[in-house]
Amino acid sequence: MSIWWPLDDRLNRGPGTNQAPDTPQNFIATLNYQLPFGRGRQFLSSVPRPVDVVLGGWQLSTITLLQSGNALTIKSNIDNLGSGVTNLANLSCPTVRTFGSVSRWFDTSCFTYPGPLELGNSGIGRVRGPGYYNSDLSLSKSTTLHDTMVIKLQADFFNLSNTPHYSNPDTTLGDSNFGQIGGTNGTPREVQLGLHFTF
Repeated sequence: MSIWWPLDDRLNRGPGTNQAPDTPQNFIATLNYQLPFGRGRQFLSSVPRPVDVVLGGWQLSTITLLQSGNALTIKSNIDNLGSGVTNLANLSCPTVRTFGSVSRWFDTSCFTYPGPLELGNSGIGRVRGPGYYNSDLSLSKSTTLHDTMVIKLQADFFNLSNTPHYSNPDTTLGDSNFGQIGGTNGTPREVQLGLHFTF
């Protein structure tokens, strides 16, 4: 333990930067479903071959991720310790309200500068960043046209609901954009079409 690192966990100042990620809720679901249309299936089982080539044999696959926001650490932009070490801000409210707006994610008035040579007491997790909600979907089918001639069609939809994935807000007390979100993680909805012909 270094005496020059006052935010080390072993100084009993609460969780520090060497802890495992704090994500209390993390839900992942996957689904693969053969659509019941076409020859040998529940619906349209006796359709002519050309219709079956178009409508039959489709498979739906999806993966959905629902994740709560990560615990944030609010720091001060002033080295009041005189040691070159990043210090935490002080907490002046019993709880910190989350507004959920990109221009004001949390109540920044709840954080103040520590006094001279004073360690900040805000700890970690008083504020949480935005959650992450995403669902991808894929439709695909493989059809044998003749002997070894196989055609595969696939349509992929990434971020199906086009949900914005916000990055964490600025967490440095004293910054001009303190408490504001300035970017996103990931991409908006993307559609990818593919065709594979094997012979």
